[in-house]
Amino acid sequence: MLFSFLALIFFTLFGLFLKWSSYKKCNPIAVNTTTLFFASLTAIFFFIIGSYQYNVKVGLFGLWGGTFFFGAILFFLYSLNEGKISTCWTIFNLGIAIPVLFSIFLWKEALDLKRTSGLILIFISIVLIGKDVK
Repeated sequence: MLFSFLALIFFTLFGLFLKWSSYKKCNPIAVNTTTLFFASLTAIFFFIIGSYQYNVKVGLFGLWGGTFFFGAILFFLYSLNEGKISTCWTIFNLGIAIPVLFSIFLWKEALDLKRTSGLILIFISIVLIGKDVK
């Protein structure tokens, strides 16, 4: 539970940081590149001090994942210029719900009460922000 709470704090700070950079009219590509550069340095540091194994498959997953993440954050930064942070962040969080749905239907993962409740709450929040006026 501690790690979930820390993740919540860091995601909140990350979202506020992105909104602040948008408010300050920073170049979204520069912010995204700098953010991911320092995230990479941090990851490399933890990779070096940890006992992680590296192979080509890991590198390819990292390459594709990093490319998709770069695009996601870039489009998210642009969306912050056009909308409210609550609306943008809720839509951005579909990036969590959709893979859960894929894992249930494609990889036949079990659907338990927590996942069901989470998915229902996500989709309710999307309906509620649909009524949100800019």
